Amino acid sequence: MKKSKTNFTVIALVICLLVITIGYAAFQNVLTAGGTVDANGTFDIKFTTATSSNSTKCNPVIAVDGKSITADVTLSYPGDGVTITATIKNNGTVPAKLTSFVVTDENNQALSSTDIEVTFPSDIEDTTINAGDSYQVSYTIKWSLTSTAEASEISQTYKATFTYEQDTIEFN
Repeated sequence: MKKSKTNFTVIALVICLLVITIGYAAFQNVLTAGGTVDANGTFDIKFTTATSSNSTKCNPVIAVDGKSITADVTLSYPGDGVTITATIKNNGTVPAKLTSFVVTDENNQALSSTDIEVTFPSDIEDTTINAGDSYQVSYTIKWSLTSTAEASEISQTYKATFTYEQDTIEFN
């Protein structure tokens, strides 16, 4: 009887040890994956075209690097204006989101004069340009009707620029 009890105890201990070992192994599963990640992406966002609604008042010129448009604008009376239509192209491989579009004076200063109004689409910010795609934007430079300028005409150089950032979804 004593031998039978001892055998039973040994078998019970072996079964308990097996159950504990299998349980531990089940909770300690580790998967190791190997490989190489190649992250190649390029940003190449540029103005590709720029035209004016009136070439006698304005002739826009794209900078050599394609990052800005310079326009010498001549306005003849309050209320006079010109619209510049430009194309921004993403020649890169990564989607880009436009974060700002700014028109400054010839010294790269924000327009502080109340004589000139610059308008552009409010939805330009956060606009995504996918790789290979283009986006067309129009902006207007206008002599304000509320202007106090006593000049017979306003002639000034304006510069349009944009900024952008990567527009991709982070992998989790």
